[in-house]
Amino acid sequence: LGMMIIVAILAESGVFQWVGIKASKVSKGNLWRLMLMLCTFTAVVSMFIDNVTTVLLMVPVTIAVFRTFKVSPMPFILAQALASNVGGTATLIGDPPNIMIGSAANIDFNMFITHMGPTVAVSFVASLLLMKFLFRKDLKAQVQNLEHLMREDETLYLKDRKLLKKSMVVLIGVIALFVVHGSLQ
Repeated sequence: LGMMIIVAILAESGVFQWVGIKASKVSKGNLWRLMLMLCTFTAVVSMFIDNVTTVLLMVPVTIAVFRTFKVSPMPFILAQALASNVGGTATLIGDPPNIMIGSAANIDFNMFITHMGPTVAVSFVASLLLMKFLFRKDLKAQVQNLEHLMREDETLYLKDRKLLKKSMVVLIGVIALFVVHGSLQ
């Protein structure tokens, strides 16, 4: 619940919209590269935040970007949902079942990520390759309005920089405390 509150406050700053526009600009219309960036961001965020929350924050951003590109967002939404599930399994706090498993087995954050991390990394790469294969036609679609998106100033989406900084400090602090928790017991 605490992580969801932190993320809800973080979302108010506009950082997720900023990430979507920034990734779209960096990809320069290459849909495979954009899928890689969005999925990687989603998986990493899901390691520390509940999967459902991550997807709920990323899907509107994805839909907005692909509405601009006039390309179906469905392959990207499915890929992000898969990336969110895979990323969430890497850490003790990524999924509610992980918390229950860790508590029942007396496993701390570091031990959990040490044992799950390599498997999740392989699973993530495999899922990305599967997405590339399954959506190969969709990834070759011609994007439209790229020039419009390239001119857009993504910093305008950062509504409250002060809130962003405070939220990031709190989020990083919480993650750091999860990491050192095992050694404090």
